Amino acid sequence: MNKVELAYFITPHGFGHASRACAVMQAIQRSRPEIHFHIYTSVPDWFFYESLNETFTLHSMITDVGLIQTSPFEIDFPATLVQLTQFYSGYTQFVESIRKEFRGMNIKAVLTDVAALGISVANLAKLPVFLVENFTWDWIYDAYLPEYPAFKPYADAVRETIFSATQHYLTEPFCQYPRSVNRIAKPITRTPTQAPAVTRKQLGIASTEKVVLLSMGGIPDQIQINVSSLEKKGVTFIVPGIGSELNREKNTIFLPHHSDFYHPNLVTASDAVIAKVGYSTIAEVYHARIPMGYIPRPDFPESKFLAAYLKDKMGGTEIKLNEFLSGKWSEKIDVLLESPITHSATVNGADQISEWILAAL
Repeated sequence: MNKVELAYFITPHGFGHASRACAVMQAIQRSRPEIHFHIYTSVPDWFFYESLNETFTLHSMITDVGLIQTSPFEIDFPATLVQLTQFYSGYTQFVESIRKEFRGMNIKAVLTDVAALGISVANLAKLPVFLVENFTWDWIYDAYLPEYPAFKPYADAVRETIFSATQHYLTEPFCQYPRSVNRIAKPITRTPTQAPAVTRKQLGIASTEKVVLLSMGGIPDQIQINVSSLEKKGVTFIVPGIGSELNREKNTIFLPHHSDFYHPNLVTASDAVIAKVGYSTIAEVYHARIPMGYIPRPDFPESKFLAAYLKDKMGGTEIKLNEFLSGKWSEKIDVLLESPITHSATVNGADQISEWILAAL
């Protein structure tokens, strides 16, 4: 069976975009196993190996700047502007160098998760390009213009590029509805690889215990967890992204940033999730059909749209950042665990995106 070569450009902003891209690649390869992906990103290689095995070639490079974060809840705006200046200073030459590389790889099409670079390369190479997003960086930068007007040329550049995509797919929960959108997909999530009981057994959690997962996304070791607030009888807490190895303190299991536990498996093994407002965790919780306590980010434009989706579609429980940091959120555990699930998890948006792209190709 001859390989079909596709390229996928992924922004390195957190792990949510990479998670969504992996879900789309999983779905495409289930239908067309001969498809081989060339992944362009600076997201670490282990993230893709745990989702895709070895069905890809990784081209490690900076494909996008997005926003520079110093913690799950803090943005470094001056550093972001410095990196944007550096990234765009050699942009034209960078695009041309990747186009030349494409010639030797026989790339047939390009997919991108909000990294506009992929669209620029595809347009220059005269290849079809498929944009998958729930927000784009021009919209994010526009929100910060009153305080940081230096974002304007970068917002304009991204916007112009975005509108030139061959096909533009939105995925719920989305933030805006640009005129270039062709279709809207349901929430996109990676497929769990094992039964919840297996994950619990590997973690040494009794079947009688309730499990609450605390997930802060792809930025490790930046949140101090008040362990004393987690001492609740009959409940085991799992906290990824803390420390360098698996560590258990009383009823709390801390996992390193890169552990042996696949995040979708941790979600399906849980009875509830508490997390910062972020796309991939919301999508995983949506399809697992479990309650979610969400921590909004008032300084990030995406946050209010995701929070509204959680409240209106998923019955989420809001936990304010100061409540979380002080440990007062533990008072909401019982309410969270008893929250009814009112939505039905329909088709995985990854399968929809796969169907649309393969039909277009």
